[in-house]
Amino acid sequence: MQKPLKFQPGSFLEISDMQGARKIVLVCRDGSTYWDVCNAQTVTPLVIFPDLEPVEIGTLSEYVTHHGLQEQLQAQAAWLRLRGDRRVDDPLFFMRMLWCLQTLQEARIDEAAFEVAHAAADAQEQMALNVHQYIDRFREAAGSTSAS
Repeated sequence: MQKPLKFQPGSFLEISDMQGARKIVLVCRDGSTYWDVCNAQTVTPLVIFPDLEPVEIGTLSEYVTHHGLQEQLQAQAAWLRLRGDRRVDDPLFFMRMLWCLQTLQEARIDEAAFEVAHAAADAQEQMALNVHQYIDRFREAAGSTSAS
């Protein structure tokens, strides 16, 4: 059995999802689990295993400074607020969107780039919620099987 890895609590990781794509997650306080949705009522943190191929990308501040994204950070926050998207205050969604903008490697961040980044961050969030729904179903099925 693989041992869980430890990372700086509150930092972000880029990990592989079940389809082999890369996604952004937030390291929990214990350093060995992560949130893939910032909602403790909806999801349970998952363990960080080596198979996820985690790469630490740092805190939001570290990431922004390292990649020179100060202008994009402010523009993204304004863009989300203008649309009334409350996820402007969700650190994981915000980071996913910023990560997508950075990976686009566009010199100019415009409306189209924000739309693409928003859709990509939303897709990561929806995929994570779907995974947690499957986990809940398996738990329920295991519970009903062990009760019989």
